[in-house]
Amino acid sequence: MYEVDESEWERKCRAVNWRGPLPKTITDSLIERINNVRLTERLELPDRVVDGLYLRAGAARKVCGGTRTWMLRCKTKAGERVNYKIGDARAMTLTEARARGRKAQVSVDDGRNPQAVARQEERQTVEHFLETTYAPRVL
Repeated sequence: MYEVDESEWERKCRAVNWRGPLPKTITDSLIERINNVRLTERLELPDRVVDGLYLRAGAARKVCGGTRTWMLRCKTKAGERVNYKIGDARAMTLTEARARGRKAQVSVDDGRNPQAVARQEERQTVEHFLETTYAPRVL
């Protein structure tokens, strides 16, 4: 299990108004509490099961209640430090986040940067857009 300073863990759990005994790691009920509370500061809660996986909860703003994002913090074989976004914690379960975190960690262990791979997959060239989207509808 991932080691975390217990006093810091308690401070973060109490910041989201957690009552009762502290959980040993992130749980579905803790995530629900995090998603429903307005935070005054950004919190990063490590999963303690999947090494490097953590939930980043942003401070509330006037416009929105703050972001809730699953992140993976790791190092590539080249020594590059990567903070990789796994997904939105409001839309993704803990089980899904752990599975994606493990998959991304395997990718890093294999020498790939999951962040760079994701960016590459998201990019569409103008030519690709014209051929697949624009041309069939307009021409």
